[in-house]
Amino acid sequence: MIRVVVADAQQLARSGLRNVIDATNDITVVAEARDGITALAAVERLHPDVLLMELRAPRIDAVEAARLLQGTRLVVLVANEHDDYVVDALRAGASAFVVKGGPPDDLLRAIRTVSRADGVFGIASMRRLLARAVDALPARRQSQSKWFDRLAETDQDL
Repeated sequence: MIRVVVADAQQLARSGLRNVIDATNDITVVAEARDGITALAAVERLHPDVLLMELRAPRIDAVEAARLLQGTRLVVLVANEHDDYVVDALRAGASAFVVKGGPPDDLLRAIRTVSRADGVFGIASMRRLLARAVDALPARRQSQSKWFDRLAETDQDL
C-alpha cells in the first residue's frame, strides 16, 4: 500500500484529493495538512511514501519542503505550469508535478510512479524545460558540417 500525506490550504481540495486517492486499492491517505509546516510534521511522524503538496502552500511552500524532505517523494500540485516554480522545485528535489484540476488518473499515475523512485512531469512543463535546455546548448558550428558534405556519397552512408 502506498501511503500519502495530502497538503493543501483548502479543505475542499484536500477532501477531493482524499476521495480520489482512497477510491483506489493500492494508495491510501494517512494524513491531511493545511500548510507546509503541518505537512512536514506529518511526514516526520508517519513516514509516508509520498507527500502530495500544493506548490504555494502556506508557511512552507513545496520548493522549501523539497529541500527539507528525506526519504519521502514529493508530488507537487500546480495551478498551472509556471516555469520558474517548476525549475525551482526540480532543483530542490521534487519528483513530480501534477496540474490541479487535471484528470484524476494523472494524479494517481504520478503517485504510483514516484513511489517507485521515478519522476513525472506534465507534457507542457517538459516541452518548456526541454526548450530551455536546448536553448542553453552551444550552437553547432558551421565548419563542423562542411567536412561531411565533402565526403563521397558512399562514405557518408558508413
